[in-house]
Amino acid sequence: MEIQASLKLIICQPLMVQEYDVAWVEVTSPSGEFLLLPGHIPLISMISDGESIRYQTTAGEIKTCDVKNCILQLEKKGAIQLIC
Repeated sequence: MEIQASLKLIICQPLMVQEYDVAWVEVTSPSGEFLLLPGHIPLISMISDGESIRYQTTAGEIKTCDVKNCILQLEKKGAIQLIC
């Protein structure tokens, strides 16, 4: 099994969709904080209301995005969909 070198973060909001190639994503869910790296198993999680996600782009820049009422889905092929 080949592990991807990066992840694709897709943030879907009512008025826009943004896509980023990222090295990792850090998320706070109702069950705690977790870090998503390439090769992570698929999962679905709620994101705590009023929390933010942090991610590092493949260019090395660390960014933060505030979220509200979101669902996160990590697919087998390394695509992370954040649906808000």
